Amino acid sequence: MRWPGTIQPADCGALAAHIDCFPTLAEIAGAKIPADVKPQVEGRSLVTLLENPLASWSDRVLISHQGRWPKFADPNESKFKMCSARNTRWHLVSENGGAEPKWQLFDLQADYGEKTDVAAQHPEVVKELAAAFATLGKAAEQVVKETASAVFVSTAVMQNGRLDGLIVLATQLRLLWRIAKIYYRRPSPRQMLYL
Repeated sequence: MRWPGTIQPADCGALAAHIDCFPTLAEIAGAKIPADVKPQVEGRSLVTLLENPLASWSDRVLISHQGRWPKFADPNESKFKMCSARNTRWHLVSENGGAEPKWQLFDLQADYGEKTDVAAQHPEVVKELAAAFATLGKAAEQVVKETASAVFVSTAVMQNGRLDGLIVLATQLRLLWRIAKIYYRRPSPRQMLYL
């Protein structure tokens, strides 16, 4: 991020994502997010990190899933295809799974290029990140059941052991509206744009 006269260039090891942009821009603009809207806002403000890249930043798990399955096929057969869960140090990936995961675990501190699978050496990390992914699955299950054919990418955030946000980018407007109705109940125009 570039903000001449306000922040200095620096490296930052905190795990951030696109979902942090809205809360960050809201804080910079001085906008107060109403209490009834806050539960719907995914991510967290990066202003603390912009001011001090070494500031304390609690770790979290980012979850992604690219759902692709043939029309009228059971989406559960592709539940673990092209999905991942990651925190600052670890990245758990199931690239070619199906109904069951084919987890690979990568230590991003030692192997940022993700060349060496260390799942066998760290089963406790696999279990923890797989449980976080399962939480996303439960939250998205209703969306999947209502959709006969879909191509979407979802990102979820786990913070303090709870699902903090679920963002779904859909390729079909019909699916996008269904997701918005399910997740937000009555989506506002801002929420539709944010999805």
